Amino acid sequence: GAVTAIHGVVIVTQGTEVDLLNATNGNTLFTYNDTRSGSTFYGGVAVANGMVFQGNMDGYLSALGL
Repeated sequence: GAVTAIHGVVIVTQGTEVDLLNATNGNTLFTYNDTRSGSTFYGGVAVANGMVFQGNMDGYLSALGL
């Protein structure tokens, strides 16, 4: 999967999950699991204005607050 790091948070995407991890200790801060049929995250996220944006292969864009 793709990995992005910003302001002490590491964001990892793989399969149907987006995981936000504490960059210091690796603890999971938040996990988003897209359960829609055909959903697969591919590529890195975009981060802007306190939001994480991630498109997936089924054509949806997910927006998650940091």
